[in-house]
Amino acid sequence: MPKYQYLIKHNNNSFSDAIIIALEPKTPKDIFGFIPGQYAMLSFYDSAGRLFINHPFSIASSPTDDDLVFGIRVMGRFTQTLSKLPVGTQIDVLAPFGDFVFEEDKYPEVVFIAGGVGITPFISASRYATLKGLKNKITLLYSTRNLKDALFYEDIKHMASVNPNFSTKIAISNEAVPEGTLFCENCRISKELISTSVDSVANKDFFLCGPAPFMKAMEENLAALGVSKNKIHQEAFSVVPNLSFKNNFKNIFLVYGFSLALFIATLIFVSGGFDVKETVIQEAPKKSSVNLIENTASSSSDIISEPKQVVSETVTKTVIEQKTITNIPAVDTTLTKKPKVTPIATPVVTTPTPVVSTPIVTPTTVPTTPTAPVVSVPVVVTPVTPVVDTPIPVPTPRTRLS
Repeated sequence: MPKYQYLIKHNNNSFSDAIIIALEPKTPKDIFGFIPGQYAMLSFYDSAGRLFINHPFSIASSPTDDDLVFGIRVMGRFTQTLSKLPVGTQIDVLAPFGDFVFEEDKYPEVVFIAGGVGITPFISASRYATLKGLKNKITLLYSTRNLKDALFYEDIKHMASVNPNFSTKIAISNEAVPEGTLFCENCRISKELISTSVDSVANKDFFLCGPAPFMKAMEENLAALGVSKNKIHQEAFSVVPNLSFKNNFKNIFLVYGFSLALFIATLIFVSGGFDVKETVIQEAPKKSSVNLIENTASSSSDIISEPKQVVSETVTKTVIEQKTITNIPAVDTTLTKKPKVTPIATPVVTTPTPVVSTPIVTPTTVPTTPTAPVVSVPVVVTPVTPVVDTPIPVPTPRTRLS
């Protein structure tokens, strides 16, 4: 969306907590079109060179005007600084935004109900209808604390005098007011004032704009008069605007982009966890032959459902003691080079062979003596003196496991 450059033409800060600021285009190409009721984002640099960026304000001028006019409540550092800027200061305008709009073909009879600075978008619509001579019936009900703080009072009075299709009632709550049909002295906008200001609520659209408590009270008044919800259009006055998806695409993109990145990171973490588990299982065969047998038996118990053969604690202890005493210098390279050992589904009993010449190759059978076969019952092994003193010959490497 393009950004337009304007210059401060007039800055009226005579109100107690609001300003009316008028901007003129820096060049003719900076003039843009909009619909009554829309708003713009303003940015500027102060005298110290500090940037104040993108605050939303409803446009009060008519789309037929070259100048832009805003009614702004002064309530923070941005608006306080804006209210003190001198004439000629450049203001960058990003616009237009919003769908709280007056469409002449869609709303033949409308009632505008405003509280405080919420009058701003209704001035734009009323001025537009007056300048174009539209036949749309417009009723403006405006609530303010006192006459001094009534924004655009002169404009309202002028439109009431020149536009036969425009009528208004200004509700002053805190002071006496001059005589005239424009005012409702010491009163607030109530369902009685609404019903006496319009001939009938039927076939009319009601637009509400103002502080949140004011909006809620007006909704209740209209509901009590029988106005259906689809005939009530509203925009609450707040510091943060309610942007549509199109107008706030950047912020929405950032939020959903972050969510997507978080989701992808979670998938990577979860899949990485399985990879770690698989790596641990694959790395198990690289251990010593004794640990290989123990780990293979343990892995088999996790994979198969058949009962495994329990090796006697005495046998296991004896094998470990033998490994410690004999100090086997090398690990069977044939076993360690194998990438994977297929789990044995059922216990297999092999032909008994002497411990001194044949390595242990299965997790279920551990030969202890040359003459005693390995069975599933505990076996007590008697240490042999030659085994202690004489190193065990390293068996000839095999080409594959049996």
